[in-house]
Amino acid sequence: MASTFGATTCIHVADGTIHDAVLQVRAMCGGRGADYAFECTGVPQLAMAPLAFVRDAGTAVQVSGNETTAMVDLRLLLVPGTVPAAMVILLHGVCGSH
Repeated sequence: MASTFGATTCIHVADGTIHDAVLQVRAMCGGRGADYAFECTGVPQLAMAPLAFVRDAGTAVQVSGNETTAMVDLRLLLVPGTVPAAMVILLHGVCGSH
């Protein structure tokens, strides 16, 4: 359906998991992630998906207006070799100088 409305590339997310799709997006974007990512499906499990697809300082947009509570899995933001120091602190509770 997205291609009908002008999407140039569509990636199927099977079984509500997005790890493989994230790797595909990063590969298409030279390893850095998309500038913009939109979630328009209304599927609650995918509510936070745009966070995983965007580059650092990219724009993640939740369009579907999902009215359920969504937990943000910070692992969606982790790509080997690109973990910002602030994320490491949040995930591991590490604070102080190294």
